[in-house]
Amino acid sequence: MDTAIDYMYGLRVKNIRYSMDYSRTGADGTGDCSGTVYAALRKAGASDAGSVVNTDSMHDWLVKNGFRLIAHNKEWTAKRGDIVIFGEKGKSGGVAGHVVIFISNTQIIHCTWKSDSVNGVFIENEVTACPYSMGWYVYRLNQTPSSSQPKVSAQ
Repeated sequence: MDTAIDYMYGLRVKNIRYSMDYSRTGADGTGDCSGTVYAALRKAGASDAGSVVNTDSMHDWLVKNGFRLIAHNKEWTAKRGDIVIFGEKGKSGGVAGHVVIFISNTQIIHCTWKSDSVNGVFIENEVTACPYSMGWYVYRLNQTPSSSQPKVSAQ
């Protein structure tokens, strides 16, 4: 997960701009929440989904890559590397969803739009930045993955 988080930090340093069009991964200087998390996890060894996932398709893709759902609309003890998808599963594509990576138990890194002049990758406090009112799903990488599925390396 450190590799994925480092990738997100790299996008922050590059000052990418938020866009749900174009690459979505940061490759062309633009990215969105799910595209940048997808690219970060791919950099860390996750499988190619065939196309950039969105917040809806990310659920199944995370499970295929060794993550497990540890909380759904309930409190949990956040850890570095937790991935949280906001929005109702099956209805969270586009602006109806959001995804973040926890970098500590209180801080997240994510690609978001705040205004035309303030958008891109930010490190923020989860309490003030996460849209919990949309509903949430927390995924955590299994520390002892089975050998039958491709996995993201826990580093």
